Parts: sequence; structure tokens; C-alpha cells
Amino acid sequence: YKWSSYAGYMQENHYYQKIVDTKMVLGLFSEDRQTAKRQFNEYVNQECTDEFIDIEEVEKMDEEDAKNLFREMMNSLMEEKRDNNAQIMEEVIRIFRDKTNLSIRQIAAITCLNKDKINKMLRG
Repeated sequence: YKWSSYAGYMQENHYYQKIVDTKMVLGLFSEDRQTAKRQFNEYVNQECTDEFIDIEEVEKMDEEDAKNLFREMMNSLMEEKRDNNAQIMEEVIRIFRDKTNLSIRQIAAITCLNKDKINKMLRG
């Protein structure tokens, strides 16, 4: 890739050799430079069989779908509970955040509520 120092190890007089200590690294493979370069090449090209922990990326809902979901949730909860609007809104915001994985700022923009108020609802 563009920023790799690999060429500095493999090509004589490559400009990376001025900034990368190729002698030290190649010396780990062999004292003979040609043998070291061959072994280095084999090493960097071998297939990695190590297992890594995968971090699953949480999908965020796009803004238009999120707006539609918020409207549906509000309408549904307003029909069920007409007595405590503040409590309804808090419940909707919590469920909405769980379903969409949107940031507090994004939720504030969609709901037209202050981000500090959203944050307070999510903490409360």
C-alpha cells in the first residue's frame, strides 16, 4: 500500500532506507542481507492464522427511517397512555435510542428537542 516501508527493505538505495532502520530489522532474520531480505519477504507474505476479536459495528438507522419510526412510536404510545406526556416522551426517547443507535445530537434534531433534555431523559 502507499505508505508501506516494504520497498525500503527490498530495494537497494530506496529513499525509505534513509528514514527506516532496515539493517536492524533485516538483521533479525539473518546477518547475510540477501538471505535476510528473502526471509523478510517470506515472513510478510505468509498468511496470518491468528484469531482476532471482532468488534461488531452497530448499524445506525438513516435519518428518514428514524423520523418515520419516531412518529409511529409517538402515535402508538399517545393512543395507549394519554395521562402523562412527559413520561411518554421519556419512554419513547429511550426506546427510540435503543432501536436506532443514533447519537443524542441526531435524536435532538429529529425530535426537535434540546440535546441536554434528551441526555437527561436517557440518564433518568
